[in-house]
Amino acid sequence: MVIKSVGVTFSILQAFVGRRAALTLKEIAYQSKLPPSKAHRYLRSLIQEGMIVQDPRTRLYGLGATAIALGLEALENTDPVVRACDTVRALAERLDVAVSIDVMGPAGPICIWAEQPVTRLVSPVRLGATQPLTASAAGQVFMAFLPMHATRDLVARETAMVQTGSAIDANAIAMGVRTRGYAALPPAPGSMTATIAAPVLDARGEACAAITVYCRPTETGGIADLTVGSLLSAANEASALKLHMRAARYAAAR
Repeated sequence: MVIKSVGVTFSILQAFVGRRAALTLKEIAYQSKLPPSKAHRYLRSLIQEGMIVQDPRTRLYGLGATAIALGLEALENTDPVVRACDTVRALAERLDVAVSIDVMGPAGPICIWAEQPVTRLVSPVRLGATQPLTASAAGQVFMAFLPMHATRDLVARETAMVQTGSAIDANAIAMGVRTRGYAALPPAPGSMTATIAAPVLDARGEACAAITVYCRPTETGGIADLTVGSLLSAANEASALKLHMRAARYAAAR
């Protein structure tokens, strides 16, 4: 049995989900499917409990300190890496590709979970394998979505090993990945497999893991929009902090 007043309260709070700005009474009433007078009565009670605040100048409503504290508590008690493990199997089955989850180790990204393609016997994914930071899609994700001090020494070591004339511009790589929301690399020499990786973000907005898809490039050498969109959607679902806009470009491909 659902207690009606609880359901009404939840519908009002739900009106704020995904909204980046404060709301008017009219907007809240519309989103919660309530008459404005009834929504106003509930809002007054929620303000008293600290769940909602109202700006005295603009009269707009926003989430209060109690609601924010509850949200942060939920984030701290939810492990994004566990959620990522739950999503990669469906991703591998949908795209019929190999998918891995990597976490950052002392020498680069380490594969801690792998799903193999359904119809192919050979997979490039190996549990426990460590990839280079600057030359792997997962590594470039960590370069972009971890604090610079967390990857600086490893970038310097890998840069020192690169042949003269092939300098690594770590800042440019990281900026490009942050702008796109993912890292993509073409097949290595002798391989037909391209890689694309997206971050799983913790509550601080830092990459606690990377989901990597191993796929064949398109005829033009790129990666299909369906693959990109599906990966971004899976990574966003697993993340504690959502990158709300990063999958919008590929919404039609989901």
